Amino acid sequence: METGLFPGYRGERRNLRMATPVVLAHKVWHHIGTWLNKRRVRLCATWDAFAGLGVDAVVASQTLQTCVFATEKDRHTYTLLCDNIRRHGANVVARYTDAFQDPFRVDLIYLDPPWEDTFCPTKPFDFFGKFRALLMFMQNWGRFVVIKTPLLLGPTKPPWDPVYAYRSEKYRIIVWLFDTSPLADAGSVGPLESIDEQDGTNQHGQGDPHVGQMTAE
Repeated sequence: METGLFPGYRGERRNLRMATPVVLAHKVWHHIGTWLNKRRVRLCATWDAFAGLGVDAVVASQTLQTCVFATEKDRHTYTLLCDNIRRHGANVVARYTDAFQDPFRVDLIYLDPPWEDTFCPTKPFDFFGKFRALLMFMQNWGRFVVIKTPLLLGPTKPPWDPVYAYRSEKYRIIVWLFDTSPLADAGSVGPLESIDEQDGTNQHGQGDPHVGQMTAE
């Protein structure tokens, strides 16, 4: 089925509940692409390690003008992923495999692992503590790492200093961009720009305590 949040993408209720809404994916990858372009970073390949229905993989390939490898270990979800890629004609290569068992060496890795049944949107979720082993494994396979987390986070800090972060109050998420190279400049995180989702007016507000400054919508 398709819903208003996922026009053009096939999925089932359990898939759609965890997928990134299309409008949010376009906003996120636009901001990340702008950050990379300003620094003249050219990506040859990107890897969506937990691709799901493929919304982020498709939008990233179109926005960043890069080849995206998309891995998914659930057989039925993988079938839907392949169908969505065909629908959009995106430069995405799907692989039915586990991210840990078949990693790709790329320029940028996108991580949106399932938050599982312990996640509650009204309570802090210790994302960086729960997935620390995953993050440390992934830094060996790509310089840039993009991670989607809940808005309310637990006490564990990210393993690297973020160079950019995008917050959505409406969708209750933060998308982080990390440069894991030794020469990364964490001081490039820009000032917080908060965009009211009702009328589009700009205003200023407070960011997440782990980063302090971010773009928010």
